[in-house]
Formats: sequence, C-alpha cells, structure tokens
Amino acid sequence: MTHQGAHVVEISVEPDSRFDRSRLDKLPIPEDMLVAVIEREGETLIPHGCTRILAGDYLTVVAGPHCPDEELASFLEGASSPWL
Repeated sequence: MTHQGAHVVEISVEPDSRFDRSRLDKLPIPEDMLVAVIEREGETLIPHGCTRILAGDYLTVVAGPHCPDEELASFLEGASSPWL
C-alpha cells in the first residue's frame, strides 16, 4: 500500500527466518523506515529497539518517501507473505 509517497507493508515472520528471534535494533533497518506495529498472538505491540521479533509475528513496516525501493526490497528479502 502506498500513502502519499510512503509504503506500508505487512509481513509474517516464519520460523528460522532472519527476523525470527532477532532484536529490532539488530536488524539492518534503513534510515527512512520503521517497524511500526507487531501483532503477536492477538495482541498489538508498539515495538522498541529491544523488542525481540518471533516466528508467527506480523510486522507492519512503514517506508518513507525517501527510502529507496532497493532498500525496502533488501529489508524484506526472505520475509514471508509480504503484502504491499
């Protein structure tokens, strides 16, 4: 989904993916991008750097208008079920 130049993407985290068991602050997140929401077992979490991502989580990622498409694609590489 695109909103005024920003991209909003939801991905699911699969077991043993590069996201599974990773702390948010350890992921290579481009400067003009953020993980805005994590949905886990029916709960909505507002993540912080120390938040650990787990298999089964759904991440809502927002990439601003200055985030190059290549950086968004690189971040999402290996993600399961990206919905744009």
